[in-house]
Amino acid sequence: MGVKPIRLKPIIVISILILMSTPIGMAEENQETILEIEMGFWVDSNWIPLTIPFEFEVTLIDAWTGRIVHQETTNETIVQIILNDSEPIRPEIRTEKNGTYIQYIPTISPNPSETTNVRANISSTFEFNATEIDSWNYIGKQSIEWINGNGSIKIPEGNGWIETIYMEENNQFTRNLLSVNCEINGSLDCGFSNKWPASEGMQRLMAQDSGWNGSILVRHSPSGWEDIIPVNGTLDYNLPRIESGHWHLWRLIDGIPESQSYSFDDGLFESLDSWLSLDPNSSISPSSTITLDFEEGDENSEFAENAEWTANIRLPSHIGHPIFPSSNVGIMYQIDKFVGNWDGIINQEESITFSGNLESLGWNDAENIGCCSLNGEKMYASETIYPTGAHIDPATGDVFENGISWGWDESGTLIGNYTDSNIQILSIPFRGDLRDSTNLSIDLPNKWELRHSPQQDIIISSGENIFINRSELSVTGEITLNLEENDVPIPSIFSIGATENHIILDGNPSLNLSCQDSVQENTEERWRMTDKRGFSLIQGKYLNFSTNSDIFSEGDVIQIIGECVDSHGEVGSIERNLILDGTAPEWSFILLEDHPQYWAQINHSMANSDIAVNATSTLIIDIHAIDNNGDDVSIILTSNRSEGWIRESDNRLFFAEFWPQGQDVNGMHMDTEERHQKRNPAKRWMHVSISDSVGNTIERNWTFTSLDLGSPVPRPALLVDGELFGIENIPNTESLIEISLQDSFDDLHSINDILWTAELNGIYLFENRSWEDAALFSIPSLNSGRHDLVISGIDLAGNIGHHSMIIEIHPISKPTLSIEDIMVPNGVLSGQPGDITVIVFNHGANPTDAEICIKNQCKLISVDGADLDGIGMSSATLSFDSLPSGLSPVTVQWSVDGQNYSTESTTPSIEPAWRENARFIIKIILIAYIIGTLFDRRFGST
Repeated sequence: MGVKPIRLKPIIVISILILMSTPIGMAEENQETILEIEMGFWVDSNWIPLTIPFEFEVTLIDAWTGRIVHQETTNETIVQIILNDSEPIRPEIRTEKNGTYIQYIPTISPNPSETTNVRANISSTFEFNATEIDSWNYIGKQSIEWINGNGSIKIPEGNGWIETIYMEENNQFTRNLLSVNCEINGSLDCGFSNKWPASEGMQRLMAQDSGWNGSILVRHSPSGWEDIIPVNGTLDYNLPRIESGHWHLWRLIDGIPESQSYSFDDGLFESLDSWLSLDPNSSISPSSTITLDFEEGDENSEFAENAEWTANIRLPSHIGHPIFPSSNVGIMYQIDKFVGNWDGIINQEESITFSGNLESLGWNDAENIGCCSLNGEKMYASETIYPTGAHIDPATGDVFENGISWGWDESGTLIGNYTDSNIQILSIPFRGDLRDSTNLSIDLPNKWELRHSPQQDIIISSGENIFINRSELSVTGEITLNLEENDVPIPSIFSIGATENHIILDGNPSLNLSCQDSVQENTEERWRMTDKRGFSLIQGKYLNFSTNSDIFSEGDVIQIIGECVDSHGEVGSIERNLILDGTAPEWSFILLEDHPQYWAQINHSMANSDIAVNATSTLIIDIHAIDNNGDDVSIILTSNRSEGWIRESDNRLFFAEFWPQGQDVNGMHMDTEERHQKRNPAKRWMHVSISDSVGNTIERNWTFTSLDLGSPVPRPALLVDGELFGIENIPNTESLIEISLQDSFDDLHSINDILWTAELNGIYLFENRSWEDAALFSIPSLNSGRHDLVISGIDLAGNIGHHSMIIEIHPISKPTLSIEDIMVPNGVLSGQPGDITVIVFNHGANPTDAEICIKNQCKLISVDGADLDGIGMSSATLSFDSLPSGLSPVTVQWSVDGQNYSTESTTPSIEPAWRENARFIIKIILIAYIIGTLFDRRFGST
């Protein structure tokens, strides 16, 4: 391989001058904390400030949490940043200017009292050509991340690792991971040509179907090169060839590396079948503890202002610290690269240096490091808290060695913003930071307790003690604790066989103590009982005992005290002085039966156990009860009248209830044959239970028999020409009409025991006929129109049921005409002019045209059809110049479907004209005769 070394003048140099900062607690109030970063480079131990500005990205990272606290892009060569506090920070400076790199800047603790100056050293750059290389990735000891490029190689001063990727002439890729050392007085190509050509090809990882699915984390030591390989049973993956160091593989379990790694050196092929066939060993995190112990409040129960903070943090080595970059690779890699000599091994000196660095990392903001805020304001350390006992266990070893842990201890006093309120809100952030997965124990001031938390499922509390299982949290957020002063628990007693003042004699009363406490957990229940036998102390919420009449007597008193003891030791008590009561209540039962067929109500005696009531009656029940202890008396009345039937009240139970025959009677829900059967009257039981407040009880039972007052149910069906009436089968005047009573029934009696009566239009068709005669009967021919049919049935008990129906008889369709009337004018004589009117009826439903003729004179008319409301009618008037004398024939003719029909009649007789003259002459003769007779009688001879 040919290389053309090019020596560049240093462009970016990282050098840090950290002015020792004073603790935050010593800073003056409202004094600004200023950080000043100057860009430049070192030349022969001389600091040369940068004079030609270009764009930089300045990022400040919290050294405890890894969160970015400040970020800006600037063209200034000197950058001043005003900080919110003087907590430790780690600057990271980047630039997009090609081939310009800023060296790693260690963590600093800003001085709150004066400006903290930092020099950002622009590193010298080495550039050389590598024409065979398609692309490359580089990380150096002073680099904060991998640098990638293609073509000409430009890398910063210092030792590092470079991954080269190129394609061979046979179109096979070759990847190599090589160490280089770029020194100003060394090789111009960082010793790269001495390592070229490197190994050909790639190292192939393979596995047959192992049955394991998941992801594998692969890392190289000491470079820190890493990748995550997905595995779905089989595996075929290529790694770079390495000149030195080792490969380490871990299976990831829920994103966490297993406890034991699989390691191997360089080669062409590595089979993972054997390793993947083994069960992975889950990583077991070392045990960490954090305690927040609030000092005791004052005698006025005010919440404490101060709390003692104690932490023992222990972490697995795959977790790093934000004090260094690359915390995702683990603490051992960070120490090796940024504290040690980056050889893949931690020695004693490097371990001690790391401990010193960590123990100098003080903090004041408790909320920022994962502790808490009180009432919406952060808690702060009264004096800066520095870690102690920082260590690696074991102190030396390989970077990715199994079973290594690390940690530190902390202690100090935190100050919170307590209020005068009896409610304090303690908030604990959970952001996935170093301390956040450590469980937290909190000791509150005396008589303070946890009342509520949205995260109650990960919290265990008792009295002043709270334990938060933060290791169970999987999402970031905030744990909120609502704290309040303790209240004395409030006891209450639920009892069976006892009230507030009385208890049953000769029974087994049971008392249940319920404690209403501000926090229900860990409340203790106990009883103190004093009777004629002495004093007893009983633990538990239940108190069960016997009041045997061989020991106790009516009127004896038993003292019972129920006590609730909360987790603070506070006691709430309730006392009962119970008088023994063995007397049952006094009671009376009035039963009245009301039925429309009776003019007065029936008063039944409840002394009898068997009571007969008329079906469909209304029962009026009135029960009174009273007890000598003055308490309410419970009255419960139950019956199988219907499912779940119950009536209850205290002292008096009064109600009215309809009492039907029952569910086992004939009805429309049955088929025809079944509903015609004989049924037995319904018998139901009724039970009354009358109890006083302590359980002295009286019980009685009765049997209620329902007498037959249910009428037969006629259900006539209309048959037209032998078929059931319907929209397609309506009756007309020519139809055969029959009535079927097959669907009829009586609630109790057999259908054969019912007598039937039928009435049509107010006229009896038959009366009191048997079922055999009445089951199917015909109706005489009916004219068109509406006809009233009434069917009645009477059972053996004399109950009568009626059913009325209207039968509609439609006219036949065929036009059928008749001459209803012929009218001639009064006093008209033959030979005179006049009109003759003929009225025609149509008995058919269809209209028709008809010709009406008198003598030889005819007229054509239209005749309307008949309907349910009446026959069709039309009339025709024929005019004559000379009316015929005597009777004249009248003919009406019409046609239906080409066939002619006619009907005939005659007109009334019309007198001849000469008869009128004869009448006149006769009248004159009669008048003359009468006058002559009268004259003769008056003036004639004697």
